[in-house]
Amino acid sequence: IVVYPNPFKSTLTVSYILEKQVEVEVELYSLEGKRMNVTTSSSSSCSKVSQPTNGIMCCDDGGKESIQIDGESLDDGIYFLVLKAGQQSTVLRIVHIK
Repeated sequence: IVVYPNPFKSTLTVSYILEKQVEVEVELYSLEGKRMNVTTSSSSSCSKVSQPTNGIMCCDDGGKESIQIDGESLDDGIYFLVLKAGQQSTVLRIVHIK
């Protein structure tokens, strides 16, 4: 998993590789634990991918994925990005600056 740039101003990119078909969910939380509503978009090397809805997407054959998170509506601060892929999850600390 690669997250860049960090700290970020407007757009954060989350890149990762899936080895098999799995649903992926990306969530962003404030330090206080509040789930943030952010706009996401994605790109994929999968031959078939479901478009993200609220950060959820599905790759049918594995492959390289990236999701962009629009941070324009976020206040400055520290956030936690939760990436869930199947039974696995990862939490990353990110910083938003204006």
